[in-house]
Amino acid sequence: MMEPMAEAVSTRKLEDSEKTTASRMSEIECRQRKLDKRLVVVEEYGRTNRSTQQNGLAPILRVSSTLAERKMEINRGLKLSFRIIAALILFAAIAPLGIGIWAHSNTRSFLDSAESTTAEVVELVERRGSEGGSVFAPRVRFQDHAGESYEVTSSSASSPPRYFVGEKIDILYNPDRPQEFRTTDWFSLRGIEVLAITSAGIAVLFAGLFAFLMPVILQGIISAFRKPEPTGQPDGRGNE
Repeated sequence: MMEPMAEAVSTRKLEDSEKTTASRMSEIECRQRKLDKRLVVVEEYGRTNRSTQQNGLAPILRVSSTLAERKMEINRGLKLSFRIIAALILFAAIAPLGIGIWAHSNTRSFLDSAESTTAEVVELVERRGSEGGSVFAPRVRFQDHAGESYEVTSSSASSPPRYFVGEKIDILYNPDRPQEFRTTDWFSLRGIEVLAITSAGIAVLFAGLFAFLMPVILQGIISAFRKPEPTGQPDGRGNE
């Protein structure tokens, strides 16, 4: 009698345990379905968010690309402009360079054949200066090696005069054309060629400055006064 009752109790407990297990499994499946739904929603939101960010960044990227292209165009324009200026300066330097070379050749040819003597300043010839006012050119008297006397007015004049009447000065003259003479001071012999070649050298220096350094300097000045670009990152709605 006891054995059938024990079997009945054991069967009932087994059935209750199975019902409890089935209920828990059902509850777990329900939770799993809810979790799957939430995962689907999260994935959909992620896709939507990425798409929104990409759509929000696209105009910013386009603007940045346009600004970069404009900056490159401005830089190219600046370099071209300064190189044109440099070319014009170099072209202008040809004239003083040519004068300097001619003056050097002329002085060298003169010194190769010139003879020296002592001359006396007999008069200061007054002339009108290029900037107004008066300048004075010395008129000298000298004898060549053959004993013939000449009075010649110098082609160079100054204010105040470099010499006074009655002063004895050393000169160089062309024996074939005694009227062509020069005083022995440095400026009279080398002044024109040095000034001309120096002017040409300064022009070349400025040309190099405009061709290579000025674009860099100007770009640095523009960058120093340019407002900084915003660096904020856009959020999911495409706003900064």
